Amino acid sequence: MGQNELESERLKFNAVSPAQAQGILDAVNGKMPEMRSCWYCNGAHEHLPDRDVIFCFACGLYYLRGYPAPAIQQRAKGQQITLENMAEFNQTLSEA
Repeated sequence: MGQNELESERLKFNAVSPAQAQGILDAVNGKMPEMRSCWYCNGAHEHLPDRDVIFCFACGLYYLRGYPAPAIQQRAKGQQITLENMAEFNQTLSEA
């Protein structure tokens, strides 16, 4: 993923308020994940971000309502998604 795309995603992730992130965590608690490749690993799956929980078998990440689970967990704690977080995310995707 290029730097502009990473920054765009970082801004999108940080736009989720802590209350919204906690709401997502509460709403998906106990739901079984769908095992699919995510929209980052497979562009044909760009329709999947509306799903509750996805486990991407390609990159190994969980996604909660269109957001990487680690990002939602951080946002629920009021933490900002940093450039370092995004570099780790990009590394995970590039290794898929």
